[in-house]
Amino acid sequence: MTFTPVLFSETTAFVADTDKNLAPALNDIYYTSEGDNLRLRPDSVKVIGTYAIGDANLTRNRFTSPLIANSPYESNSISAGTAASQICDSVNQFSFPAVLARPNDNVQAIAQSSNTASVPASAALLLSNTPIVANTSRVITNEVFVDLSAEATGAANTWSNGISLAGSNLADVESGNYAVLGWRCISPTLIGARLIMRNRELPVGTIPSRSINDRQHPLERNMGAPYPVYVSDGSSTPQLSLCSTTGSESPVSATFYLSRID
Repeated sequence: MTFTPVLFSETTAFVADTDKNLAPALNDIYYTSEGDNLRLRPDSVKVIGTYAIGDANLTRNRFTSPLIANSPYESNSISAGTAASQICDSVNQFSFPAVLARPNDNVQAIAQSSNTASVPASAALLLSNTPIVANTSRVITNEVFVDLSAEATGAANTWSNGISLAGSNLADVESGNYAVLGWRCISPTLIGARLIMRNRELPVGTIPSRSINDRQHPLERNMGAPYPVYVSDGSSTPQLSLCSTTGSESPVSATFYLSRID
């Protein structure tokens, strides 16, 4: 199992230095939410990492659930998603999956800001019931670049599902089976990215990037075994699901790091 990200994100005004719940990202077709609550599934209830994104005034991010209500999990870093403070800087990756909630528990994200400005604030849980262990014997045989500039996301803080990769360089890879070691996605205000693959119950996550010059997090190139398998046969090209803090955004690109297995 690889990891799947779930997002809390909204553009909102704060009361200075006061807790505020962030709403789950809208249009999530894999997880149920109501109000500020997001419900975890039994098949992805454990957490292997977190990240948070906000402006320079966003000072605190926590996650809570009925299981840890007396001691919420505190994220120790927040990224501005800029050259000076990139998203990869705020990733907290755990050696072993952490239990922050029970199956079907509701999870909430809490943020604080030092002023009252209305700003985008986002927080992500990276869900996986198994540890992330990179298989260093696997080598990249195909590095596939896909131009996404002709695509567009929907509303802000909303998952845009079903972005097609048909007809792209990924669809043109020589027929065969490929382990997807990792993948990268770039868009100007990207906060979450998922790869939707045939015969997988849950999508495959990555750490979002906002510029081609951003440093890559190790999970972008090697997300850990067992790797999802892409069957290049002209009929099963994956799709993307992206979420940004700006509506109608044109993504930049995606890059897939593949290892042929047959």
